[in-house]
Order: sequence, then structure tokens, then C-alpha cells
Amino acid sequence: MVATETLTTGTVTIRERDSMAQERVAIGELPRIVGEKVDLRGLLRKL
Repeated sequence: MVATETLTTGTVTIRERDSMAQERVAIGELPRIVGEKVDLRGLLRKL
């Protein structure tokens, strides 16, 4: 299912599973943003 807003604005919603925080981002930025969120180096630096 694709949201109507995605089709009209070219954005998608990213939801963090644990906190349920949401952010709306441009589809073109999706690979970079998801990459940053799943990068183990970044996660380890936060420890």
C-alpha cells in the first residue's frame, strides 16, 4: 500500500520500532538515512 501523500509529495514516513518516533523524509534521501540508522559503527559510538 502506498500512501496518497507519498505520491503527491515524494516523501515517505520512517518509524523507529522501539520509540515509535516518526519522521517524513524525501524518497531520494531514503538510502542515506536508512544507511545511517543501521550503520553498526554509529551504533557502537553511542555506547
